Amino acid sequence: KLTIQSVADGVFLSPRSVTNILRRISNMSFHEFVTSNRLQHAKSMISSNAFKLNQVASNCGFESYSTFFRAFKKEFGITPTAYLNQTKNS
Repeated sequence: KLTIQSVADGVFLSPRSVTNILRRISNMSFHEFVTSNRLQHAKSMISSNAFKLNQVASNCGFESYSTFFRAFKKEFGITPTAYLNQTKNS
């Protein structure tokens, strides 16, 4: 589980400093940044056709498939299953 505190400890800064730096360079909160990166990784995993969707969700750090499903649809405007079907037909 990735937390702002663990990142701050890893780079020897305060959580507030990490948050401020991240906001300046990405215009996202820590949570948004982590979720966006997890979803980009999930998209790559789905495209590889080597994993089941529940494995993708778990491997990308989502606590449940339903959380992954909602985040994926919100980020990309398509469900993970629909995206999988698109990649299979391409």
